[in-house]
Amino acid sequence: MQSTGSPRPRIVVINHSRGGFYDEFPYLLDGLRERTDLEVFGDDANTLDELAGRLAGAYGVIDIRARSEFGDQLFDRLPHLRVISIRGTTAPLVDEDAATERGILVTNTPYQSSNAVAEMSLALLLAANRRIPLVHNRIQAGKWQGQRGIELKGKTLGVIGLGQIGQIMCRLAAGIGMRVIAWSPTWNPARAAGCGAELVRDLDDLLRASDAISLHLRLSDSSRGTLGRRELSLLKNGAIVVNTARAGLYDEGALIDELKSGRLIAGLDVFSQEPVPEDFPLKGLDNVIMTPHSGANTQEVAEERGRTPAQNLEGALDGRPINVLNVDVLEHPFWGHLSAEAKKQAASVSFESASAHAGQNAP
Repeated sequence: MQSTGSPRPRIVVINHSRGGFYDEFPYLLDGLRERTDLEVFGDDANTLDELAGRLAGAYGVIDIRARSEFGDQLFDRLPHLRVISIRGTTAPLVDEDAATERGILVTNTPYQSSNAVAEMSLALLLAANRRIPLVHNRIQAGKWQGQRGIELKGKTLGVIGLGQIGQIMCRLAAGIGMRVIAWSPTWNPARAAGCGAELVRDLDDLLRASDAISLHLRLSDSSRGTLGRRELSLLKNGAIVVNTARAGLYDEGALIDELKSGRLIAGLDVFSQEPVPEDFPLKGLDNVIMTPHSGANTQEVAEERGRTPAQNLEGALDGRPINVLNVDVLEHPFWGHLSAEAKKQAASVSFESASAHAGQNAP
């Protein structure tokens, strides 16, 4: 926290592409402009020396695209640095232990995209079920030919993963009259009940019972390949697979085989290779809808993703840090002036945010 009468702290925004958040929403930085010496760099620093030069004397840094590495070598050259504000749910390029040792807060931006991604999941479910792109293209080609689908009311949706996005998806599906069942690596019946889902212990049981499934797990070593060829084979003929999380959650080759055979239907926003290659085998299939990893691509999310990193800096300057990932840093002497309540608020948010995927998917 800056004391009254001290020089204006220097804040630096790095890895901010031309036309990025703060070009589109410049007012999001107004609070920092009023109280700090703010500088925004629109291109990447290509070397350690270049990055250290840009951050010289900085109290805080906002890393918009989380492309820069922060470790001992850089920290040794930045004795005044106190906050690294990352635009993202995790900070894979920040040595959090080294930051903690030096009293540097590492903050993130949790949960901004949860609603947007859940809405995209529902949109893919509806569009895949009624083959909306297919019939749209028929009209564009001069054909007046519909495609028979099914009503989702009364059908069973299996939600895999009960993080923020999974919970919202449960509520959305229940809102259109679907029966919702859910499976999560963490057994939490209260969480499931709170979003209108029936929690099942066995993933196989969920797969057999579901008319559609929607994936909302965080990708990790333990969740990778959750749905293999055997698991996908348990789905009913004509079942719909929706994935707005990560392609690594299933055997993509096995899913491709199921889709090419026509046994399953899918609405997919994520792929093992992005952009998908020209010869991607799902191109041209009528039973697949594909979108370019754009579940979080909304006006609201874009604005919030710019707002929160700036708010993280303002909170630290005010002695009320939020969204802190390395919560142990709050015991560092530099932050010793913080009240117990301030530390509690900082830690309670970061615990939740550190457990979320890419989005805010379940642990």
